[in-house]
Parts: sequence; structure tokens; C-alpha cells
Amino acid sequence: MSILKINDYCSMPFTAEICEDDFYTYSNIANLLSKCEKDKEKVIKIRTIGILESINGRFFIKDVDSANNVVPKLFVSMAYIKTSLHSCIIPYTVQLFGTLQWISQPVIHAQIVQALNTTSALRLNDVMQKICHKHLAKFAN
Repeated sequence: MSILKINDYCSMPFTAEICEDDFYTYSNIANLLSKCEKDKEKVIKIRTIGILESINGRFFIKDVDSANNVVPKLFVSMAYIKTSLHSCIIPYTVQLFGTLQWISQPVIHAQIVQALNTTSALRLNDVMQKICHKHLAKFAN
């Protein structure tokens, strides 16, 4: 049985009715840090997957793919979350939706935090990276 793939939606441009700024764009933590340093004045709607940890009551997120502890961490503000997360000694994997902004350092203002088990987080991270690689590469050229 043959498979029919319809990829026409990839070439459809954003319009005034469907604005690109209304969508959460997936990026890993390393890309988010470079985006934020490159354009400090811009507020970007983002979606990312990482390991959320609480250090002295402040939340930080680091990339799921990195195994070492010296990787850069990104500060996460929970000011816009309806129900506050409790500080926890054990880090857990999450999917974060929010905005990225430079305020003396890169800060993610989280709007939605979805806790995931480690296996799901790794699978979702791989899938999202493959989707972005396939579909967003057309816009970069």
C-alpha cells in the first residue's frame, strides 16, 4: 500500500489573519539562548522541552539532551502561571509554553507548564526537532 504525503501546508505563507507571532515556535535551550542574545529587544513566543529545576526557590530550565551539569541554564519566571509550582529538590522534565525576553539575562515567562515523564520528554523533543528541521528549513533559505 502506498502512502500519500501532503506537504502543501509547508509552503503556505502567514497572512494578516494568520500571524506568525500568534504561534509558539519550538526551540531547544541552546537555540533559545542564542536567539535571545542576538535580538535582545524582541519578545518571542516559544515552546521548549527541558529539565526544570528549582534552586533556592527560583526555577531554571536546561536542555534534555545535555548530560553534564555545566550546561547553561535559562531562568524561568512563573509569574503568569495560574497555579504555582512547588519548589522541588528533584528536577523534572517539562514542556514549557511562554515568551522569551532579555531582562538583564534571558528569561522565559512561562504561561503553560506541562510535566512529562522522561521517556515522553525525550521522544517529544526528538519529534519536535525533526519537524522543525524538515519544515522550518524552507523559511531559512
